[in-house]
Amino acid sequence: SHTGSSERPWFQLEPVWEAAESVAMASGIMNALASPTWRVMLLSDGSVTRHLQLLTDIKVQVECIEQEVVHSTTGLPSCVQLIPGPLIQRQVYLSNSETGEKLVYAVSWWSKAEMDKYMKEMDAPIWVNLQARRAD
Repeated sequence: SHTGSSERPWFQLEPVWEAAESVAMASGIMNALASPTWRVMLLSDGSVTRHLQLLTDIKVQVECIEQEVVHSTTGLPSCVQLIPGPLIQRQVYLSNSETGEKLVYAVSWWSKAEMDKYMKEMDAPIWVNLQARRAD
């Protein structure tokens, strides 16, 4: 069951480079740091799962490894504090559906009300859930 208190830490990474969206989107700034494909993946405001599937030409499977209530925002990105509580932390692997190879790790934080409203299928991509509820 995916209810109760979140005890699984999120995989906080040590960024090699970090910038505000406006800086990262400035013309040419990312060219030396990432290929066009990775720029799409990292800076898109759309579905990472869909982009990954289009870029790799493989069926991408979502494996939800956690979807739990978070009781403290200590150690989480500061923007998470703007989300009205109770807060849900969702962690997923995006994998090659044929081989099981993990391609991407993703974590997101949601208000419980929004999660309950839009995310009915835990192991489906966010965009699939939103489309099913006509919220995209």
